[in-house]
Amino acid sequence: MEGRNLMALILLGAVAQALGECPEGFFHLSEGCYSFGSEIGEEPMSQLDAQDFCATFGGHLAEFDTCTDFEHVLSYLSLHGLSSGEIWIGAHATEGAWTWESNGDSLYYGAPLFDPTYVAQEGDDCAVLPGTGGYMLPDNCEHLHIPFCEAPVVRGSGEEVSVSMPRVECPEPFVEVAGRCFYVNDEFLSWDNARARCAELGDVNIADLAVLEDCTSFGQIAQYIEEQKGPAEWIWVGARDFDGTGLQHQWLSGVNVAPGPSFWCPGQPNNFMEHQACVMLWGRNSYYGADEDCSVFHKSLCEIGY
Repeated sequence: MEGRNLMALILLGAVAQALGECPEGFFHLSEGCYSFGSEIGEEPMSQLDAQDFCATFGGHLAEFDTCTDFEHVLSYLSLHGLSSGEIWIGAHATEGAWTWESNGDSLYYGAPLFDPTYVAQEGDDCAVLPGTGGYMLPDNCEHLHIPFCEAPVVRGSGEEVSVSMPRVECPEPFVEVAGRCFYVNDEFLSWDNARARCAELGDVNIADLAVLEDCTSFGQIAQYIEEQKGPAEWIWVGARDFDGTGLQHQWLSGVNVAPGPSFWCPGQPNNFMEHQACVMLWGRNSYYGADEDCSVFHKSLCEIGY
């Protein structure tokens, strides 16, 4: 696993080099340039001081424009991050509403970025990442942590091309979410029967339990389900430990379900009693993934043509 992650980071760096350069003291990762304050001997500081520190280098505290950026940063931290402690990132809450500080864009408090098990305390209006990678955590802005800065890539003279996603028309009862067609089936079924029911609901279209291997799509569908159904459902999706070893779950597409953030709930999968091979979205924990006994009856998330 580490070898694969390292190769991915090397390739990402090569792509970033082709797209532009980073300011001195910053390293390429995904679509951005990043730097730890600790790399130049800076001591832990409050979040406000961390903002000012990053600004002196023409940047700001790190933010994640896409879930893919978040995953790349987690991979880097797991391989090269701080040995202990936490790092400031550029998220802030005002009366419970979270935003990215540099542009004011709203930030959903839940999957796939925040730890669903963490109970925020009064005054936890800023956010940190564990120094070795993990979910985002609310924290008191006056606490002292190392800043994790981000700066824009210095582009060449070529124009950037904006690509818009084509509009998707979904047949009833499916609805468009994240450019794909999903339907939350409220019938309580086992995992296998849920698959069969999805196929029936697709009618002339090929349909099955949803495959959420893309982090961004997963985050959007988790938010959609919570908005539509509330936080108390258990919903089957199209992933399973097909060999029954409890070691590796796969999406129906054949792609392995990546361990840890940003899909799994903390502590999952745990193959409780060696009898949990199928995967559901756990509403009580922001609809992060969890393993479950395949024979238990739950609602399900169907998708057309994954």
